[in-house]
Amino acid sequence: LQTFFLRKGYAKTEKETQFILSVLSDKLLNEPKRSFVGEVNRLSITATCLLTIGRINERYEVLKKMIEFCDQYPHQIEERLTEYFFNVRVLANQALVLKKFAYAEQLMERMQALHQKYYARLALTNRIGHLNIMTNLLLRQGKFTQALTAIAEMDELASSNRQEPDLVEV
Repeated sequence: LQTFFLRKGYAKTEKETQFILSVLSDKLLNEPKRSFVGEVNRLSITATCLLTIGRINERYEVLKKMIEFCDQYPHQIEERLTEYFFNVRVLANQALVLKKFAYAEQLMERMQALHQKYYARLALTNRIGHLNIMTNLLLRQGKFTQALTAIAEMDELASSNRQEPDLVEV
């Protein structure tokens, strides 16, 4: 499935759509898992399948369910901080796409709190990704001055992590 998504992006033919639907209907994907990692992976695969066939409202609900599930296990979040932060970022982005701005803002606040608490542990790409979504949210809300501040912070992060004069590795 990961290979399919990386190579194709979205199901473009009826045959590809049927393949994704067969994955979605698989018994293993429809039964909650007993382990934390198993359940997060099950929900992640489901969300990827839904994205691949363009069912973004359903994807949003699955992503939301995944974050709500993770939130029940704070010690797992601590151990898997980068993955959790990434998943919150994906949900925030999906909320923006669906114009659920209030919820996107709540998620951005959560990401900001995680960023402040675990600054050293979060990867540069997660910090820049957070700022990127925040910028999009602020722009959609017409808060242009605040968006420019977030852009400046992204630029500062990128500049401080330059490997070569014109390249930034993220």
